[in-house]
Amino acid sequence: MVKVTKILLIVSAILGAIAIFPIIINILAIKNLNEAKKAEDVSILWKVLVLLLGGPLGLIAGILMFLIKDEHLVEA
Repeated sequence: MVKVTKILLIVSAILGAIAIFPIIINILAIKNLNEAKKAEDVSILWKVLVLLLGGPLGLIAGILMFLIKDEHLVEA
């Protein structure tokens, strides 16, 4: 699930290239997901920012970020 979320964030950053803000939000969210060791490491702030401001596919990626469990982060 984390891989799908990262892919959606990357695609959303590319599709939202008209505005610089979604690109920055998505890149920082990907960094946050890469550094996370457990589900609590991904803060609610990042989840909400991606959900609201993440670009065209940010809605789906934000929902997936809320659904991430510890087992999903071990796989990534």
